[in-house]
Amino acid sequence: MEEMLRTIQCSQAEALERQDAIIGQMERMVLYMKSADRHTCEESLLAELPGVYEKLAPDARNLCLASEQVYRTPGFAAPGTIVHGLATAFELQLRHSVISGLFDHLKYRRVEKLLPLADQDAEQNKPLWRPATKADKCTLGPMKLILQHTHPAIEEFFLRFGLDRTEIQRALGSVYDYRNSSAHGECFDIGTAEAIRANWFHWCERPGGIFSVFFRNE
Repeated sequence: MEEMLRTIQCSQAEALERQDAIIGQMERMVLYMKSADRHTCEESLLAELPGVYEKLAPDARNLCLASEQVYRTPGFAAPGTIVHGLATAFELQLRHSVISGLFDHLKYRRVEKLLPLADQDAEQNKPLWRPATKADKCTLGPMKLILQHTHPAIEEFFLRFGLDRTEIQRALGSVYDYRNSSAHGECFDIGTAEAIRANWFHWCERPGGIFSVFFRNE
């Protein structure tokens, strides 16, 4: 049991390290973008994600900008960067818009811990959340399990803050598998990367695509 717990902890630590690496790489891309390129990418994102792009947290916007720069670079050698950047932007915005507030609410409601549900593919004795859990250390997999949890305080949070839990879970589901694949270095050809980008930007024909689920009346 202890060995399994260490394996899970190492896996989560590796996921955070990979995420930090891609964020650092893409932030450097944004830092060194020419002003004309940045303007072009921002105009494109404002058109693709109307009413939503400008509301994203700064770190999520930077990842979208870097992904757009890759998308607009003919013959870019690693088109999977487009997928990874957008998926990580979604993950960061999920933390910012939902998970941080949800964790605060669980503490406010004095929830002692959240254990995985019996049918969830997770270590049953390892809490998904406890009061010491930090939102910025929570990766997409645990977020997915937490949002599926049936504890009444979670549903209370969504009702109180006017967020659509079902739509957030659906959007997360559309990102989850590609996020893991891109994070583990799976190759994407440019056609596949472009198709994923188009699907996420126009997800369910909602203005703002997958990112729209984080904002009311979107």
